[in-house]
Amino acid sequence: MPIGVFHRVRLHHGHQFCIACLADQPFAKLTWRLAWQLYCPTHRIRLQDGCPHCDTPFAFHRVSLAIDGRIPCHICGYNLAKPAPSLPCRSRAWKLQRTLGRALASEQITVGPFRVSALEYSIGLRILARGITNRTRLSGLIDTMPRNIRMNTCMPSQIPAQPFEYWRLSARELGLEILARVAEDWPEQFVWSCRRSGLYRCRFDGDQGVSCPEWVGYALRQLER
Repeated sequence: MPIGVFHRVRLHHGHQFCIACLADQPFAKLTWRLAWQLYCPTHRIRLQDGCPHCDTPFAFHRVSLAIDGRIPCHICGYNLAKPAPSLPCRSRAWKLQRTLGRALASEQITVGPFRVSALEYSIGLRILARGITNRTRLSGLIDTMPRNIRMNTCMPSQIPAQPFEYWRLSARELGLEILARVAEDWPEQFVWSCRRSGLYRCRFDGDQGVSCPEWVGYALRQLER
């Protein structure tokens, strides 16, 4: 994920961390930089993408290593390894995160009738994520969710009109939950849901030069006007 370094200041919350992991061993993990990595697979708690006290982006190189068991925030001094209540894992988002992890480990995964590589799967999900938002508000694929899900969903205050990897953790968590739901029974469930909500292929068009994987392209061709 991007961290937006500008004059040695980080503008984006692109480096996540697990409070429990920092308490155990004070070092950063490479997987914390992955946009779909929302939960710690060891402690099964949601990661943090900023200081719990001042919300400053995590900058491990500016954090003093454990001093008397503390890992202070470089801005406010809050102990980043301090035990704190953590939100539980969303079941579908957690399952999709594990699926992506297995895809990276095995290099291939089955999606409906398709056998795709880990890269094709990741690119495909990123393309589908374009259908979640409409400018800066949630509108699109979330409309395909059951009414009780929409009514009980805690909406993030702001969804940026940027690619998935720029979103804050709470927005990405909701996005992964939505993607997990529309990916069930692929591609029938996705096509049916989009048609019901009036979503067409143009909604998912985006980056020029990025090849759409066949497992997603097959479904999107059924949504052409």
